[in-house]
Amino acid sequence: MTHSEQLGSKLISMLLVFAMILALVPAVSFTASAVETERIGFYCEGSYDTSKPCYISSATYNGKPLELQGTFPDEYYLAPVGAEIEVTLVPDNGYRIEEVSLMEWKSDVNLLKNYGLSPGGTYTVTTDGRDKLLVMAIYSWTGQQYYNVDIADSLKQDISDGKINSVMLTYHDGTATNDFPAYALNDKPVAVSIDVPTDSNGEPLTVIESINGAEVSYNSDEQRYTSEYFSISQDTAITVQYGDNAELCTVSTLAINLPNTENKVAVVTAPYNSRGQYKVGTECEIFANVTEDKFIGDADFNGVAIEPYKEDSDGCYYKVTTAAGENKFVISYADLSTLTIPKPANGSVNFSGRLDGGRSSETLSDGTQVYSIGTGDMVTLTITPDEGYRIKSVKLDGNKAPEVTIENDVCTFMMDQLVSWTFTAEFEKMSADYATVTVKCGENGTVTPSTSDYPIGTEVTLTVTPYKGYQVKSATLDGKTVRLTNGKYTFTLTADCVFSVEFRKKSTGGSSSVHYPSGSGSTAIKDYDPVLNGNSMSWSEIAAALSKMDENSKVNIDLNGSTVVSSEILKAIKENKISANLKFDSSKSWTIDGSRITSESAYADLSLLPGTSSAKGARGIAGYRFTTGGNNVGAELNIKFKDEYVGKFANLYFIKDGSAESVSTYKIAGDGYAVLPGAASKGEYVIMLGDYSDLNGDANNDGTLNALDANAVLRDITGLEAGANPLMADFNGDGEVNALDASDVLKKIAELI
Repeated sequence: MTHSEQLGSKLISMLLVFAMILALVPAVSFTASAVETERIGFYCEGSYDTSKPCYISSATYNGKPLELQGTFPDEYYLAPVGAEIEVTLVPDNGYRIEEVSLMEWKSDVNLLKNYGLSPGGTYTVTTDGRDKLLVMAIYSWTGQQYYNVDIADSLKQDISDGKINSVMLTYHDGTATNDFPAYALNDKPVAVSIDVPTDSNGEPLTVIESINGAEVSYNSDEQRYTSEYFSISQDTAITVQYGDNAELCTVSTLAINLPNTENKVAVVTAPYNSRGQYKVGTECEIFANVTEDKFIGDADFNGVAIEPYKEDSDGCYYKVTTAAGENKFVISYADLSTLTIPKPANGSVNFSGRLDGGRSSETLSDGTQVYSIGTGDMVTLTITPDEGYRIKSVKLDGNKAPEVTIENDVCTFMMDQLVSWTFTAEFEKMSADYATVTVKCGENGTVTPSTSDYPIGTEVTLTVTPYKGYQVKSATLDGKTVRLTNGKYTFTLTADCVFSVEFRKKSTGGSSSVHYPSGSGSTAIKDYDPVLNGNSMSWSEIAAALSKMDENSKVNIDLNGSTVVSSEILKAIKENKISANLKFDSSKSWTIDGSRITSESAYADLSLLPGTSSAKGARGIAGYRFTTGGNNVGAELNIKFKDEYVGKFANLYFIKDGSAESVSTYKIAGDGYAVLPGAASKGEYVIMLGDYSDLNGDANNDGTLNALDANAVLRDITGLEAGANPLMADFNGDGEVNALDASDVLKKIAELI
């Protein structure tokens, strides 16, 4: 190494050592030559012992302590000019400070600032080159004015371990400090805030139940627990009570058709914490109150129908068990509807239906029964004639009252909204001119009408319908085998008789047919052929005809009792993109568009058997209930309704686990027809008729989802115009109608979601 290099190396070493020395010199040490400074001293006035200090002081600059200069009573802090100095000033035991002010040094007239009394004993002095005095009005006292507040050692260890992030003390005037130990005025309220670490979803990894025994609230934006205010009356260490890290969840309630839900539907069980959260797996009790003009309807929890475990005159009580995430309790309230049943002569009418949730019944002095029940309630009435009498007629009167029919002496119907209906039954005496047709129907099929009385000489027609997968095994009249024509048997009544039918499983696919026993004198009748564009032919012949048609042809096929469409038919419809209308009966048909069939193994069971399930969660009146076998070809159901329903909405629901799930909506056309897609899954469906579309997002109630619905949502939430269909405005299902729903509607119609 050359001499110059040696000198350079030594110089660098000396500079490094000098830098290390400078680093060790406190940043708050000042010299008159390096930094301009000023003095901050103290002056006492009042009643105190002048021979010794009656206060305790400290000062910091940029968080680092300043050194006290001089001796009492002329002690002071030397501070740089142009800085903010935090001076802590509290009385010694046996004294109290009434107020603190700031004056220019050795001046009794130049008052710079009046601080009053700090709740934490800290005063900020802004230096400007003039020496200053903190003037204390201090007096002797028997008590202790300030107490020490510090973080407990265990909590300091939790900070070190990362269990919590930081601690802050807030005084009653809103000022705060995170510099501990700190002071607090005797019997003045303080609050403590503790920041905690969170997971990727913003949920706290550390759960705090209380701070120094005070309840806490959690601010997810700040990731901070804050205690309620509590008073300091002694030296205090800040401590916490931790909760366990059990998974937490929320429970919300939604009441449908109840404008003011305040104090009507509530979670009775107290939450786990002040944020209204519950531990996952908590059994919660929820109460739904009855009202004067509305009754409690169906309820579900997280989409599953539930029943009350008890009820009283106040309402219904439900028990639910919380799951992870957001739990939703949804309950519908039904408007008041009234059903009056005058007491009939020569017979009786017995009511069967809901009488819970605030519903009631009353029997008047003349025997008239009056039922106060809910919109959408299913009513079953059993009509029983006295001996020697028969049912002559039944009728349901009132606004929107549907026609009712009687089957096996039972009438069933659904109450419409806010209606008052009267049901009357009339009986007449049976005479020798009448005879009874007793119908005995085996399992897996139906016979209509059921047992009935007719005048002798009446031509009676009985219709036999096997269930899917079954066929007629035998049909007899008074024990003698009879033949069915197109599933019907017609005869002239001459005396009381018994018509009996039995069914059996089909051995192969195909439509229903009657198989007569050998030796009966009759031959078996083959399955009835379907009809293509007016021409009767076999399914194989229809398949061959379809395969030769031009693309996009339209055809009509009368199923003529069949329900299962063969794969060869569906293949021909698909390959030639044929639009096929398959007629089930005079008012119902299915449409299959071949251009929409995508499956290589297409199937279609287009059966329409009577349905029986209730429609929990649906609104309107039941227009048609049916069970179908399912399809994967996008078949649309075409169904004709009475003229009085023209312009109403037909809402198709799928019945799943006892509850109704919306499938599709159609506004009934002028010819009475509704075209309803979506009945694809095997199972039971119901079509509800009413004034409202149940298409999710259809806020303007026109039966379609488009930009007008987004506009209707925005106009509603801004108060410009109330939405026409508020129940469907909550498109994203978060329990609120807001701009997010309008946004999601637009995304949906743009096929972004």
